[in-house]
Amino acid sequence: MSVPKAARTALYRLFGGEGQLLYVGITNSPDERFVEHRRDKRWWDEVVTREIEWHPDRTTALIHEARAIRREAPLYNLAGSEWPHQRIGKPPAETVNMTTLRTDPGSIVDRVAESKRPVIVTRSGVPLAVVVPYFAEEPS
Repeated sequence: MSVPKAARTALYRLFGGEGQLLYVGITNSPDERFVEHRRDKRWWDEVVTREIEWHPDRTTALIHEARAIRREAPLYNLAGSEWPHQRIGKPPAETVNMTTLRTDPGSIVDRVAESKRPVIVTRSGVPLAVVVPYFAEEPS
C-alpha cells in the first residue's frame, strides 16, 4: 500500500556554493516553501543546491529534521540547534539594547521563550550577549 501524497512530508537541506549546509527544514510543499524563503530569508541568495527526502508523515520528518539540525549544524537554523555554531556576524535575530535588558529582563526572556528565537543584547549598537531559547533533547 502506498502512502497518500498529501500525508508525505519533505525534509530539505539547502547548501551554499562550497557545499556548506545552510539550512534544514520540513514542508509538505517544497516549491512553496522555497518561495517563502526567497522572500523572507536574507541568506537565500547563498543557496546553490537543494536536497529533498520524503517521509511518510510529519512526525517522522520532524524527528529526522531535529537529528539533522543537531548533528549537521546548518549555519542558519536556530530552532533545535546547538549553541554556539551560528555565525554571530549575520544573526537572524532580534536585538535589544542593554538598558532594555536591565529595566525589563523578564519581558526579554518571555519573548525568547514564546518566539523560540534568540535575542541579541547590544550596547551602542555593538553585540554583547545573546539570550537563547533552551531546547530539550528530542525523543529517540
